[in-house]
Amino acid sequence: MNNIQLKAGIVGLGRWGQILVKSINEQHSSLLKFTHCFTRTIEKVKTFCNKYDLTICNSYENLINNNDIDIIVLATPHTQHCEQIIKAANAKKHVFVEKPFTLTVKDAVKAFMRKK
Repeated sequence: MNNIQLKAGIVGLGRWGQILVKSINEQHSSLLKFTHCFTRTIEKVKTFCNKYDLTICNSYENLINNNDIDIIVLATPHTQHCEQIIKAANAKKHVFVEKPFTLTVKDAVKAFMRKK
């Protein structure tokens, strides 16, 4: 078995985003660790980020283009999923999305096909 630990970046550190980070990072998993984040409310989450050793990125683009990150986890409002999925997929990142995937079938197809 290989011992590669996947590094994840999370987008959105509201209540649910924080639960996701805690549930993974407190397990000290050898498989996955949240290492980076992007959120619109940086001042509100600085203490949380320090506690869980998260590097705060100053933009979504900086997060998804960071070569140290393997996976992007979206814990953002549903209306933002489609655009964020497309950008992360185009940056060659694996994407995990909090439900719903998108709000419409049209957006789901667009995200799946990586079309703008």
